Amino acid sequence: MASVLAASIECLKLLWDPMTRHLAYIFYLGRKLTELERNKETLASVMADVLTEVENAEIRGCTSTAEVINWLRDADTAVDEAENICSNARSMLANSTCFRIKIVMRYKLGKQMVRASTFSSDVQGRKPDNLFVPAPPVAVLPYPTPLIKNNTSSRTLAKLWDFLQDDSIGKIGVWGMGGVGKTRLLRNLNNELQGTKRFDVVIFVTVSKNWNKDMQKLRNEIGKELYMELEKESEVRASRLLYLRLMQKKFLLILDDVWDKINLENLGIPSPAEHKGCKIAITTRQMGICNEMETDVELMVEVLPDEESWDLFYEKAGGNIPTTIENVARSVCRECCGLPLAIITVGSALRKEVHLDQWKRALRLLRESNFGVENMEDRVFVPLKFSYDMLRTDQLKKCFLFVALFPEDHDIADQDLIEYWVMEGYIDGAKNLSDAYQDARRLLILLIGSCLLEKSRKQDMVKMHDVIRDMAIKITSDSTEEGKRFWVKAGMRLEELVETEDLKDKDKISLMENSIQVIQVDLNCPNASTLLVKGNVRLYEIPEGFFQHLKLLSVLDLSATSIEFLPESISVLVNLSALVLKECARLRSIDRVQWLKKLRFLNMRESGIIELPEGMVHLTRLVYFNISCTNRLRKIPARLIAQFSHLEDLEMNRSLYFQVSQQNAPEIIQELKHLKSLNNASLDLENDGLSSLLETHCNLKNLTSFYLRVGSISSETEYVEKKEGRPREPERRRGRCLDITGKSSAGGRLVKHANKLCVYQNTELRSISQLGLDNLKCVEECWVWDCEEIKYIIISEEGKENTYPHLQLLHLEHLPKLERIFSYYNVVAAPSFFNLRKINLFKCNWIQFVFQEEMISQLGCLEELEVSRCEKLKTIIKGYFKTDGMCLPKLRCFSLSKLDSLEQLWFNDLSLPSLVEIKIPQCPNLRPPRLTNELVPTLQVIEAEERWWNSLPEDAIFKLRFASIFTPSTTLDTIMQPETVISTRVMQSLHASSSH
Repeated sequence: MASVLAASIECLKLLWDPMTRHLAYIFYLGRKLTELERNKETLASVMADVLTEVENAEIRGCTSTAEVINWLRDADTAVDEAENICSNARSMLANSTCFRIKIVMRYKLGKQMVRASTFSSDVQGRKPDNLFVPAPPVAVLPYPTPLIKNNTSSRTLAKLWDFLQDDSIGKIGVWGMGGVGKTRLLRNLNNELQGTKRFDVVIFVTVSKNWNKDMQKLRNEIGKELYMELEKESEVRASRLLYLRLMQKKFLLILDDVWDKINLENLGIPSPAEHKGCKIAITTRQMGICNEMETDVELMVEVLPDEESWDLFYEKAGGNIPTTIENVARSVCRECCGLPLAIITVGSALRKEVHLDQWKRALRLLRESNFGVENMEDRVFVPLKFSYDMLRTDQLKKCFLFVALFPEDHDIADQDLIEYWVMEGYIDGAKNLSDAYQDARRLLILLIGSCLLEKSRKQDMVKMHDVIRDMAIKITSDSTEEGKRFWVKAGMRLEELVETEDLKDKDKISLMENSIQVIQVDLNCPNASTLLVKGNVRLYEIPEGFFQHLKLLSVLDLSATSIEFLPESISVLVNLSALVLKECARLRSIDRVQWLKKLRFLNMRESGIIELPEGMVHLTRLVYFNISCTNRLRKIPARLIAQFSHLEDLEMNRSLYFQVSQQNAPEIIQELKHLKSLNNASLDLENDGLSSLLETHCNLKNLTSFYLRVGSISSETEYVEKKEGRPREPERRRGRCLDITGKSSAGGRLVKHANKLCVYQNTELRSISQLGLDNLKCVEECWVWDCEEIKYIIISEEGKENTYPHLQLLHLEHLPKLERIFSYYNVVAAPSFFNLRKINLFKCNWIQFVFQEEMISQLGCLEELEVSRCEKLKTIIKGYFKTDGMCLPKLRCFSLSKLDSLEQLWFNDLSLPSLVEIKIPQCPNLRPPRLTNELVPTLQVIEAEERWWNSLPEDAIFKLRFASIFTPSTTLDTIMQPETVISTRVMQSLHASSSH
């Protein structure tokens, strides 16, 4: 009996705590309500303080951390939830009369209160310590532009320098006719300010004709130069934030190509009168604009005198004009009227021409031109038109004119332009798409070489000078030649499309990059072959009959619009060859495409498409099909892909379709065996079984290029855009690229087919050698980042030939456990990298040296070495050289930055006969490098912090020998990378470039 009683007591004890807790929900409701309200108010106060601190930090240019953004979201949720529960509790306590209902409701509310109170306390306890990342330092970003060599422009540049030094001058107006060299002058000024301390930041923004009507876009561009994101702010707040940020900086703002008065106050630009030491410079074609902008001084850029014109022309024409031709050549030069743009383009068109007859013909064409020039301002069109006429093929002329369909001063991605030219059919004679892309790239290089296109400040982009674009539009406006009659309304800030002029003879129409919301007219363009509506993000609907008078349309680009469906009239486009629906995030259905039986290109990358219609089986002429990054795609009809028997390029990576069912990937892979013309493919493969299946059904050796991702395809990954400056990712458009990610160690069987290997966010691999040393023989680029367990990159094996004859680039980033790059048992087994040209090493905090002395002889082709942010790195080369005459014969430059523990580069003399540049900023403990004139005879630049240089002993050989080439380091190397770890989010630009 006693034992039963004792057991009962123990049972009651066990039940007592749960019982009292549940009873407390009912009988202590008021107390719990008070506790929840107190927690809610405390959390709301903390959240308000954090928001205030974050907003103040953002004004200073800082960036909120991902941790604080997530915390604020949780805090906001907790406060809202607590407020709703408190409101319900107060209402129930005031109004509920039925005891039974009251008991039930009290219990439910009491339980909710405890949960909400616990959540609020938990969120409050998780308040992050680091609320924001310090503002990235800003500096002077260089512009790619030719140096000024002639006396006239040099004198003008010197005057500008004087104006910058004069504190009484705040606003500078630079004016002159189009093509006279205003932009080049200001770009040279920008570049010469690099490395000086005259301004904290130089902001260079091209305004162009239509930006004056869009102050928000102009403000955003200025903000981007200061690493501010103003797009989501209201105009008033954005102006205030920009104003406050600029008031903290001594700045030079350059507004290039201004066409109307700009209200700087509304823009958020402090007046130089109130912010001493700051300057604003504008370039414009009209003196009147300078007056309207109230500039303090105006500087006219004059045309070049005859001799300076001739010097520039002679250089651009090849620098070797025979004396028998010189008189005619000088006459040709005079027809350029001293305008540098005309001189450069005409000189380039006649480069290395040695036949007198061709020079006489050029002079005759220039003098007899009837290009409709009515005033001196347009006189520059004549020599520019001549440069166009001198393009050797009609194909090249068509490619050039097509660029005018883009907005003025628009940065155009090389690959976008190449794809357009291929879709237009401009590339004749190519056997396949891969060859066509190569031929198109060659044409792009020719146009850049002719100076009719120029490289953009942004990587892998080009742009067209606004005067050259005006000339191209004039050609297409006046032309009666088929394929060259354009109607261009790109980037005009149009908000609606209403009645238009007579377009019956136009064959290319561009409405791209506008703000069109409403289309009230059906375009009547019976001869149109191309329609570009790209970039109208506010366009949600296209009228059903919009395409009924466009029956000859061949290329239709609706990308980056907000349409959900294709209109009914799309079915009349029976001649359509290319349909681009890229980045149409709201797109749901393309049901009517089955009528487009001549379609060869279909691009739905990053669209919202949910399912592909059965009718697509009729699109048997497709050669290019892209459904990459379709995160809503759930259905592809069975055997649809197999019907595309002419398909050459299939892009399907990062699609939800491969995640909704385990059967989807095997079915698609098995259909690949029917694609006999396949030349490029991008696919996700979740496991090694799919890799084996792919090898069975697709002959990877026959593919010119591919992009295969093996691993956790369902994992969410954060991305960032590619930063300008040093490349941070492999080029995926060309080559045979294999990604291995997630927990997978599979994929080794595919490495032997790849020339680019990317291993990222992998938690299985300890070394890249686990993929099989023999499989790595053909790899040319190896990228490894964000892998928690990687300890070594290459581990040599005894008894094997440890050579990697093709590896040229090794990029290692954010590998927290990396101990060594190369691991080997003895000197004989040291791996050989006879073609390795570049090593990048970033944020590998455990590694203490880059390589050992035995590796020096194996790195004979190494040209560049870049190391940054490796906390424990003490030396670059470990070991005291046992052999005299150690040498890295081709090393041209090395950059070492933010290495607090770095003490020594190497311990003995190392010959570097090709070294040109050393950058060692923010290496405070580095001893003077063991370098002499004999060891580095070609050294031209040493860049380091002035504080470090001054700390070196005055009698240090290094300091004595190289004082003349020392340059104080600027922040240019570091401004490209905010503290946020780019490696975990680098993937957007990787995969954005995976499609052709």
